Amino acid sequence: PPKRLTNNRFPDISPVVSADGKKIAFVSARDENAENFGDREIYVMNSAPEGPNNKPVRLTDNTYNDESPDFSPNNRRIVYTGRASNNFEVMVMSATDGGEKKNLTLNNPASNFAPAFSPDGNMIAFIRYDYEQRSGAIWKMRADGSRKTKVSGGYGDVISSDLDWQPR
Repeated sequence: PPKRLTNNRFPDISPVVSADGKKIAFVSARDENAENFGDREIYVMNSAPEGPNNKPVRLTDNTYNDESPDFSPNNRRIVYTGRASNNFEVMVMSATDGGEKKNLTLNNPASNFAPAFSPDGNMIAFIRYDYEQRSGAIWKMRADGSRKTKVSGGYGDVISSDLDWQPR
């Protein structure tokens, strides 16, 4: 049966399990010191119930929502949706402490959402929504942010999907 892992008065959402099953990353607005309780950040913890010996570690800390975390296959990095400039971007950071954050897309005026590592960790798929053309598409790039390539789409309905590579 399902087992509750977090204990929080605000919703903890979008959980993802590391490839080795030892960690979970999730999105939460649990920081009570935040001015806006709707500000969601990314946390990581051991994949066991939250308690005195298993406290979530906050990986992001800013005034906008961070969303859609995904672990790299080697469990060292987390790719996620963050806000940079005026748009949502695909960001990557250390899965341990949130250090070494890097914007991989930096693509004004488009926004980039729902990133997912490929099973070998060499590629990242994501959704790009172009506000000028009012259309979304699935894109892929190397894990370092290079060689961005449109895979499919060009239709307005792509923006509402989460991505996953198969097989895992």
